Amino acid sequence: MGLLEELAVRCEAATGADREVDAEIRCALNGIEYPIADTLHGRLMRQVRQDCAECYTGSVDAAMTLIPDGEEWSLHKVLYDNKGCPAAIVNLELPEVLAMTPALALTAASLRARHALALSKGSEG
Repeated sequence: MGLLEELAVRCEAATGADREVDAEIRCALNGIEYPIADTLHGRLMRQVRQDCAECYTGSVDAAMTLIPDGEEWSLHKVLYDNKGCPAAIVNLELPEVLAMTPALALTAASLRARHALALSKGSEG
């Protein structure tokens, strides 16, 4: 299982926005090793992460930036559990993804699509 696939699984299991997963996604997409080393540069990077990292797992708008170019997507349905908590199903030309919120579902689906795209190009993603 590649890193993007692992992050997708974590999104599917999350119960809400997760800044740590957001930071790991940002690092994975930019080729930065995570966790960031404990150096002055690493401390500065962690501060940047805390202050302005994309909140893919908490924002549909941010999650939409993860959709690979040319991918079609649709929000199939928003479900509610017996306590009224939302869950969403998103499809990105791959099997459906179920997560607790639309942002988590879209993030997971986008990461799975990116992983599949990387595999088709011969890398692990």
